[in-house]
Amino acid sequence: MRTLFYQFLTLMSMLLMPLTAHAGTATSWGDGTGTSWSTPTSGTYYSGSTISLDGLNVMLGSASDSNVTWTWNSGNAGLIPSQMPNTDGTSSTLVTTFSETSPFGTLPTRGCFMKITTTAAGTLTIGCKPSTDGAQRVVMVTMDANNPTVISSATIKATNAAPYSYDLEAGRTYYFFQLAKSGQLSGYRFTLKSIAYERADNKKIKVFTIGDSTMANKTSSTERGWGMLFPWFVDEGKVTVSNHAADGRSTKSFISEGRWTTVLNQLSEGDYVLIQFGHNDEKTDASLHTDPQTTYKENLTKFVTEARAKGANPVLLTPIVRRMFGSDGNLTHEHGEYAEAVRQLAASLTVPLIDMTLLSAQYENIAGIEGSRALHEYFPGSEIDNTHLCQLGAYITARCVAEQIAANDDIEIALNSNPTALTGAYTSTFDYAKHAFSSTYPNETASSTLAGIDQQVRDLRPPISSFPTLFPQHN
Repeated sequence: MRTLFYQFLTLMSMLLMPLTAHAGTATSWGDGTGTSWSTPTSGTYYSGSTISLDGLNVMLGSASDSNVTWTWNSGNAGLIPSQMPNTDGTSSTLVTTFSETSPFGTLPTRGCFMKITTTAAGTLTIGCKPSTDGAQRVVMVTMDANNPTVISSATIKATNAAPYSYDLEAGRTYYFFQLAKSGQLSGYRFTLKSIAYERADNKKIKVFTIGDSTMANKTSSTERGWGMLFPWFVDEGKVTVSNHAADGRSTKSFISEGRWTTVLNQLSEGDYVLIQFGHNDEKTDASLHTDPQTTYKENLTKFVTEARAKGANPVLLTPIVRRMFGSDGNLTHEHGEYAEAVRQLAASLTVPLIDMTLLSAQYENIAGIEGSRALHEYFPGSEIDNTHLCQLGAYITARCVAEQIAANDDIEIALNSNPTALTGAYTSTFDYAKHAFSSTYPNETASSTLAGIDQQVRDLRPPISSFPTLFPQHN
């Protein structure tokens, strides 16, 4: 009887014990071969759940934390943790501060954080929706290579900088979390959306293009920005192109509208930024105008220095010309001060320069008043825009940029050795110009350089009594 009584007490004590284990089990996503992961679109998941990508492993929170779940939220389109980062599951130990210098602060052991380990170097990108409270900054902590319990360094970013990208080393441990709001254990929370990891040995160089409408993507079936066709000329196995140029933008408005911040947040070491402005900086509109020797240079300098701070490589381009011919029958150079400012800045900051004002002036001038129409006509014979480009004009411009990249040892962007051909473009900028020259001056021998042919044309072309009627420009 006594034995039965003790068995009863044991059973009751087990039933009355506090629950210390998960009501469910942690989930494992990925098999270690993928490059990206997106949150499931339903369900609740437990701390200790893991994501395994090629070269990277991520644990959501702590495997020993029985009180925290990560639940799909359709409004935020991601997983929201039930607690913000803390050390004992209460609001009194929330991690609300951290520093980029020693002593760094306290690492969370419970709640919302991610423990990240790497087997290969690469670039981590975390897609998320942080709480927008400016004090709740986002922290990435790097642990010591020899002792993963000791903090080596920390990087702290603003809440409006998502998605967050970091270059990680092989064989290291990292912690990622958003600071909690004081007293808010389950409020002002972080939402996880996705994780991507690009191994350094597989990493493609990213080329970001920033500028105005002459470079921008278009929805028109006939108008083209040259940035749209630039991907034709790069090696797509080694390079990706992200065109952020926008219609009607100057260096000033590109910054004030937050477009530069969007690009900057995506830059990683080794990436390139092709920078071409000027058309709208020249305008008198106060929201656009910059002075070539002061604010224009200052804005370009901001692009250069901030890109370099991210380990990226800026390249400055002078603006392409408009199709405007003078009474002598030759193209006029209206971007003079702005183009010269870019040249000066490139020299002073030791930035690679592609002088598209000079080059586009040469091949457009060689083509002549009539021949250059084909670079700008949206509808041949009926509508022309002397600033913007059609398919042929964008192709020739993008190819010219690629040719200058190939000729510059300081720009290491892998190019397509066999780009798609386009009727009327011929095989190179020089070949296009040579054919244009020969069709106009069949009895003359073309020079061996683009600049030489341009000078021949200027010497041979007679003045015109009146400039042909041109359709309005649309900037």
